[in-house]
Amino acid sequence: MQTYRVVGKPVTRVDAVEKVTARSVYGTDMVLPGMLYGKVLRSPYAHARIVSVDTSRALAMPGVRAVLTGKDVPTNGMGTIKDQPILARGKVRYIGDAVAAVAADDEETAVRAVEAIEVEYEELPAVFDPREAMKKDAPLVHEEAGEKSDSTFYARYQTIWRPMPGTNICNHLVLKKGDLDKGFAEADSIFEGTFRTPMIHHCYMEPHAAVASVDGNGKPTVWTSTQSPFTVRSELAEIFGLPLNKVRVIATRVGGGFGGKLWAKLEPVCIALSARAGRPVKVVMTRAEDFSSSAGRMPVVVRVKTGVKKDGTITAREIELVQDSGAYAEGLIISYHARHTSPGPYKVANLKVDSYLVYTNKMASCPFRGLGVSQQAWAVESQMDIIATSLEIDPVELRRKNAVGEGDTSPTGEVLDGVHLKECLDKTAAAVGWGVERL
Repeated sequence: MQTYRVVGKPVTRVDAVEKVTARSVYGTDMVLPGMLYGKVLRSPYAHARIVSVDTSRALAMPGVRAVLTGKDVPTNGMGTIKDQPILARGKVRYIGDAVAAVAADDEETAVRAVEAIEVEYEELPAVFDPREAMKKDAPLVHEEAGEKSDSTFYARYQTIWRPMPGTNICNHLVLKKGDLDKGFAEADSIFEGTFRTPMIHHCYMEPHAAVASVDGNGKPTVWTSTQSPFTVRSELAEIFGLPLNKVRVIATRVGGGFGGKLWAKLEPVCIALSARAGRPVKVVMTRAEDFSSSAGRMPVVVRVKTGVKKDGTITAREIELVQDSGAYAEGLIISYHARHTSPGPYKVANLKVDSYLVYTNKMASCPFRGLGVSQQAWAVESQMDIIATSLEIDPVELRRKNAVGEGDTSPTGEVLDGVHLKECLDKTAAAVGWGVERL
């Protein structure tokens, strides 16, 4: 038997001692000389026009060093398609949307300053269900949706972005293979079901936290709890119109992320406050803010229609994914992954997938360990169990019969190599005692 020096051996993490002795510096731990504390005023409405914002009381408070609203920050937006403003401009799109921000000598003063800001809203009709949001008469979350950017950073997302202007559908991707009508005509039975998944928060132990310091030349340095420091740096450079070498992002230790700390969140607010106040500024979300104003796993409505022969062979599969993007399209890449992974690890000769990403007046959705795969996998595998029960076929055998193997092609045409799905099914079934009668 071959032995390995590393594989199969316990390896001590390089940061283990630092972490267990509490010497690791997380975003919430950061303190800089002369640092101010920032807080964000958030919308109490799901959808409303901002009539006026009065910051005079907050500005007059002792210890308040900066107060910003949407007119005081760059117009370039955040997120995969730049559809999220740093601070709301014109209207708010969900309960928790950022409206204004303050920086003060201490956190208590910052909280009182935020409470002193007076905002007049004109409430607008809102939409909360993604399928309702797809209707022609639904309130528009983004009236300007579909306007593409010439940004170099966001160019990679524009290749998978197919918006439908004038609607709440901010992305629609289609995957077709074979002849769907022929496949269903060949089926002995057709199964159709609709499955819903809810939003799930990442529940990382450390909330979003960032500190920014802008020097006299306008060059920002940001310390932040992020999974993707280079992505955040590129995003900040685009937002503030700076070359990459003028933006420095230092990733602190991250107290959990799981996909929830991939893009900028608090960093642009910190930079804008630091530039206005002339001092470093730290902003940390409260736990309540993190649950209401960050992002979570995308809710999806999955409709699956599958045609099968009497022996369980899949002849056709049609899938409609209606993905609830929330107020902003941070989950754009999810709709792309969902399109080609939703059929499952099965041989499906005749296939159609419609992947819709839909705006609603709720907190944005984002990646969460799997980039949208788990939602539709649950739906498809649930239907596989329904088919097995109806046809009186063992669920493991149904999956073995349709599982992809060496040399098969994926839904998008790639030839699969190194496939061991059937072996995995067999070993798993044996390990759990599948099919063994128990007393």
